[in-house]
Amino acid sequence: EELLNPITAELNTLRSTLLTGLIASAQRNIYKSRKEVSLFEIGHLFNKKREESKALSFITCGPRESEDILNHGKPDNVDLKSFITKIKTVLPEVDFAPISAQNALIHPGLSADVTFEGKSIGFISKLHPAVADDLDLGETFIAEINLDLIITHLKIAKPTSKYQQRSEER
Repeated sequence: EELLNPITAELNTLRSTLLTGLIASAQRNIYKSRKEVSLFEIGHLFNKKREESKALSFITCGPRESEDILNHGKPDNVDLKSFITKIKTVLPEVDFAPISAQNALIHPGLSADVTFEGKSIGFISKLHPAVADDLDLGETFIAEINLDLIITHLKIAKPTSKYQQRSEER
């Protein structure tokens, strides 16, 4: 939905996804001869009712490891399984279920809902082949997660000194 008084003509709508910006960034990196691209963004999104939420989005494309003597200089490209492993590293408490959402970016056969405590909080998918072909991205995987729907126990960091305490301070 368009804003009544935008700052510029290009900024006349509220963001409904972070993925369009990540896809454009991945495309620029590929055009600059990057073989592997993995990016993320945390930002605010707005639904049709202009309700705000915080989201975390990921994109990755290219080889899943560096060229090495062990892979004979030809590493395998990232796949859904390796992308899920990356997501589980960042958010170990999430699970996956059959996809319920649909949009133009989601691959119809390689996608899933990301769930937390039984409810859908986002999606993970291979980028739709038509979009990937138009942007010269090849095998690309995306995910978007609504952070407002995740209730986690925050770890509180305490400052520590790299020096030992003196005996009288104990």
